[in-house]
Amino acid sequence: GQLEDVRNKETTNKIGEYHCISETVTFEDLFNAGGVITLGGDIVVDRSTSGGLFGVGGEEDGGVLVNGAKVTQSFEMGSGVVYEV
Repeated sequence: GQLEDVRNKETTNKIGEYHCISETVTFEDLFNAGGVITLGGDIVVDRSTSGGLFGVGGEEDGGVLVNGAKVTQSFEMGSGVVYEV
């Protein structure tokens, strides 16, 4: 694909850095954080809500949003944690 093309190496590296954090961050850490700093820059982290209408009147459901995408599960891999959105 395009990311494997040698001409896109710099872009591929930037995308990879944006998805990596230099330390282990647990789900609880994410839940209590307002954001995280990846190797590629800052990412917004919010608590997810359920119910309500157009974001009004909902209640926190114990979940986490990373850049607006809900974390659906997490698992340990090697010395890190992988979050699926």
